[in-house]
Amino acid sequence: MEAFASISTSAAFYACALGSYDDVKTMLARADRTSTAGLLLAATVWQCEGDVLRAESTLRRAADTVSEGERPYVVDMLAPMLISRGVFARAAMLLGTVRSPTLELGRAALQAVIDAANGAVASSEDRATAIRDALTHLDDDVLRLRVHQRLALAAYWRRDTADALDNVAEGLRAAKLLGAHRFSVTLHSVAYATHQTCTGDVEAAWRHATALAEQAAIGGDASYRAWARVTLYELAAERGDDAELAGAAPGAVPGAISGRDRGCAAIGLARRFRNGAQRPDRAQGHRGPHRGRARAVPGADRARRARNRGR
Repeated sequence: MEAFASISTSAAFYACALGSYDDVKTMLARADRTSTAGLLLAATVWQCEGDVLRAESTLRRAADTVSEGERPYVVDMLAPMLISRGVFARAAMLLGTVRSPTLELGRAALQAVIDAANGAVASSEDRATAIRDALTHLDDDVLRLRVHQRLALAAYWRRDTADALDNVAEGLRAAKLLGAHRFSVTLHSVAYATHQTCTGDVEAAWRHATALAEQAAIGGDASYRAWARVTLYELAAERGDDAELAGAAPGAVPGAISGRDRGCAAIGLARRFRNGAQRPDRAQGHRGPHRGRARAVPGADRARRARNRGR
C-alpha cells in the first residue's frame, strides 16, 4: 500500500493560495487524494489547467462530506469559483453555512462582493468599511492578500474605481513580498476590468493584461495564460498596434481558448469583464449579468477588421 505524507487541510489551503502550479502538483503527488487536503490541491491543479467543472464538483463533494472544522477552507475556495461564474445566490447560500474565526474576514469580503453585484451597494460599503478596520489587526499576510483582492472586486462592482485600484495595489505589494505569482493574476484581472469598463484607460488595461500574462506564466496557470493571449491580441487591435498584432502567437486569436478553458473560473470572471457581461454601472437594481459591450472603445472598427483577418 502506498504511503502518503500527512498534509493538513490548512497547509494545503495556504499552498493553494501561494504556490505555483508545479508546487501544488508536487504536493498533490504526496497527498492522499481522498483527504480534504488532497481534494483542495486537486481542485487547484484542475483549475489551473482550465477544468473548472471538475474543480468545482470536487469542492462541492468535499463541502458536503468534510468535518465542520475543515469545511470553511473548502468554502473559501469554492465560493469564489461560483462568484466568478455569476452564481451569486448559490455562493451566498454556501457562505451562510460556515463560521470560522480564522477565515471570517475572507468570508465577509466575499459577501461584500455578492452584495455589490446584486445592487446592495450600501450593505457592501458597510461590510468593506468594517473589514478594512479589522485588517489592521489581522496577523496573516496570506489572508490579508486574499481579502484585498475581494475588496477590490467588491469596489469594482460598486463602481468605486479608486477603492478598487487601491486594494489592487495593496494586494500586489503583498503578493510580491510573498512570491504569490499565481494569485497576483486575480488582482491584475480586477485592475484590467476596472480600466477597461470604468476608467476607459486602454493603456492601463494593456499594462495589467501584460502583467497578468507574465505572472500566469511564472505561476504555471495555463487557464489565465490562455485568456491573456486572446485579450492582448484584442487590445493590440483596439490600440492600433500593428507590431503587437504581428507578434501575436498564432493561437492568440479570438476563439482560440478551448472549450475546457472557457469554463475555467479564472477565465470566467475576466472574460465576462472583457465582453462587458457584468457592468458595474448597471449592477444596481439588476440581479443578473448583462450582455453586450461595456462601452465603445477607440479603434473598435479596426479591432473588428483585425479579428476578421485572424479567422
